[in-house]
Amino acid sequence: MDEQGISIIVHHDRHGKVVNERRFSVPVTSSEGDSTALAMSQKGATDIADTLRAGIDEEISERQSVNNDLQGHKNDPEAHNDIRNDINSLNETMGGHTAAINTLQDGIDHLQEQIEEIIGGSSVVSLSATPAIVYAGESVSVTLTATSSPAASSIVLTGNGLEENLGSGTRQTYTHNLTFQNAGSVTYKATFSVSGKTKEATRNVTAVFPIYYGAGADYNAATIKASARTSPAGTYTIAVGTKGHKVFFLVPTNMTIKKATLSGFDFPLTETSVTKDGLTYRCYSSDGLLADTLEIIIT
Repeated sequence: MDEQGISIIVHHDRHGKVVNERRFSVPVTSSEGDSTALAMSQKGATDIADTLRAGIDEEISERQSVNNDLQGHKNDPEAHNDIRNDINSLNETMGGHTAAINTLQDGIDHLQEQIEEIIGGSSVVSLSATPAIVYAGESVSVTLTATSSPAASSIVLTGNGLEENLGSGTRQTYTHNLTFQNAGSVTYKATFSVSGKTKEATRNVTAVFPIYYGAGADYNAATIKASARTSPAGTYTIAVGTKGHKVFFLVPTNMTIKKATLSGFDFPLTETSVTKDGLTYRCYSSDGLLADTLEIIIT
């Protein structure tokens, strides 16, 4: 086998004369990432090897026939010599076939290595986390899902004090039960072994302090907890039950409300600072309002 492919010439001769010659050539692609072409080359080499094995079977059958002729001409020296020469020729041909098969098998093994190299290098891996944003100070369950195409022989999950061997396959999940004491982000990492190659995927999980909102006489009326988020942006439906009550938003100090609108018009908010559950919050409040259900959009 050379860099261009696998080339085999096998000939069958009788008494020093070539009576049958077979030439086989299997091109081997050198294009990186072309595992399909490599697989076709591998199949071609395998098919040729099978053909040569069939040829050996034919030679064995022919040698048996020659042996039978030999037994039938025990008393004919000239015929006896010719038959002996035929047997020697058959033995040489079979040896050539066997050597060719060995060469082809080496080429097939090499092609398989190339295929595995390409598959490992082009594999697609990922890691997801649900939920990806959680509340700080609360017990949460984060489901981490590692995926690999093609299947990985091993998947190891690490991060935030975790180190778990998830096993093998195209998809593995792990549920991490924990409490984030403070706001911030942690990174989880999945390490995949695919066809002898190592690949990694990471995913961040962010812990935040809650956003509260509501309507009432003072900021203590902000008792509704918004879904975990890294920004106050969103649409809030708030019921003002009593005329003159205000709307309140309490957001962590690392967030700000830049603009609020109601029915497409600016909805003015005044910022102050308050304490809730031992934490300092930015408190945004409106003027007194009429009793109504409002849909306020914060951007």
